[in-house]
Amino acid sequence: MRKGSNITRKSLINDKYPKQAQQNQFKIFILHQNVQSIGNAIDQLQSVIRDVPKENELNVICGTEYWKTKDQLKNYGIDGCCLASYYCRDINEHGGSAIYVRNGISCKENPNS
Repeated sequence: MRKGSNITRKSLINDKYPKQAQQNQFKIFILHQNVQSIGNAIDQLQSVIRDVPKENELNVICGTEYWKTKDQLKNYGIDGCCLASYYCRDINEHGGSAIYVRNGISCKENPNS
């Protein structure tokens, strides 16, 4: 892009693919939280999620430091969401991450990551 140009990347995409740009315009709200043992923090996390204004409803909730095994993590759900992806350490008891996605939102895990 030329120096001093006020054309943004978004407007270039919209000009090149106007139909796709109109169809794909939506807002996505993501919350990331280091929960440091979800067993101790699930109620507090649910409360934070409930307090988000409806117009900013969370679509994706990412948590780190869950401190759970794969089997244990599946027992901790977030109301209105499904567990879309997770990582748990096999050896150490701490660490881990999980991604919850709002029910009704289609997603799939990237097998190459």
